[in-house]
Amino acid sequence: MRDLLNLCLAPPAVWAPYPAGVTTLSAQQFAQYSRFGLKRGMPDIMLFFGKVWGIELKRRGGRLTKTRVVHTRRGTPRELIGQAEMHQQLLASDAWGGIEVAYSVDDVCALLDFWKIPRLGGHAWLAALHPRNAAPLAATFGKRAGGGDLSAGRKLESN
Repeated sequence: MRDLLNLCLAPPAVWAPYPAGVTTLSAQQFAQYSRFGLKRGMPDIMLFFGKVWGIELKRRGGRLTKTRVVHTRRGTPRELIGQAEMHQQLLASDAWGGIEVAYSVDDVCALLDFWKIPRLGGHAWLAALHPRNAAPLAATFGKRAGGGDLSAGRKLESN
């Protein structure tokens, strides 16, 4: 995804990852990040263009996490905010234009188009990203995100 966004986003659009779930943290690292203020449930990718746009990357069939209560080693209950609730809270802040789930490169591209985030060189970046698959990707590029797999037919929405 990094290569896709680096190759195709046109200025002044900028992107940044929120890499909180990229690696498993030790208990000490998790405690340090928590004290620093790391938030649970943030979208994996944040795009900045007019507003903030969020993309949560999931494998096929993956779903947003829900808020749950766990117990610490000492037995104290602790609420872990889920992605679904955090995304709603972010959207309610009015700083975000939209937050969607993407299951593939095609989904991400469809979201960029839907949100009208500027891209460089049309679809030429496809050949650089997937040289062997450039023709098949280009042929399917115009279809709706992932061929309609976004949350069982849910249409893309933007606030």
